[in-house]
Amino acid sequence: MTLEGEAFERITQLLERGDVPAAQAALAQAVEDCRAREELRRRSLAEARHDLGNALAIAQASIEAMLDGVVEISDRRLNRVREILSEVSASMYRLTSERNDGSANGA
Repeated sequence: MTLEGEAFERITQLLERGDVPAAQAALAQAVEDCRAREELRRRSLAEARHDLGNALAIAQASIEAMLDGVVEISDRRLNRVREILSEVSASMYRLTSERNDGSANGA
């Protein structure tokens, strides 16, 4: 957790004016905001992990069923597995891009 941007500026200004109670309140709010952002991040990652895990499990089960002869290997099934893996890849790219963008912006 870091204190950056507007919150840092506000707390610094309050301290420079000698308004310690207001600086304490602003710091407490900044900490609460950071905690809320962290909780949102944690929930978002858990949801993404769940969704990606489900997609990968479906792709794996489909491939295993085809290899084991439970279902016929077909272009339709193989294309569906390829689509699933492409969606997972795109989701992973978005997640890592959002994470890197968020880190650069102090989130």
